[in-house]
Amino acid sequence: METTNKLLKVLLEKVNAVHKIALKNQVEIVKIRKQLLHKSKPVPTGAFVSADHSYEWGLPTIRISPSNWGKIKSGKTLKLRGQGWRFNDYFDEVSDDQFFHWDYWEFQGGINIPLIVTMLGKHSSEVVYNSLLYLSMIKEFQQKSSRE
Repeated sequence: METTNKLLKVLLEKVNAVHKIALKNQVEIVKIRKQLLHKSKPVPTGAFVSADHSYEWGLPTIRISPSNWGKIKSGKTLKLRGQGWRFNDYFDEVSDDQFFHWDYWEFQGGINIPLIVTMLGKHSSEVVYNSLLYLSMIKEFQQKSSRE
């Protein structure tokens, strides 16, 4: 009987030790699961696209949201309006709205596919870029999450 009690006591100690290890592992598993879930979510990627530099227009650039950049990269045709261009953005001279132009970007279906950039003012319109969208024209960025 005494031997049985000793064996039961040893067995109970071992079961308690295994239980403690299992609880510790469960906490670690929850931590790892949270880390994996956080890392598995894709980080939205947007892009800045710049056309060729010119004397008249400087370096036309547009910031493209992650949702629109995804559409462009997937090969969809998309027309976007940029933030516009004003003469005095490049020079210190005073200019009025007659020098303001909206910039329109026509993505024809992805990278290495035609891109047309047009500057449209009150009295004039000019195509400032009409060629392919090259990788060298693109600078991607990752959208920061609202938690950061």
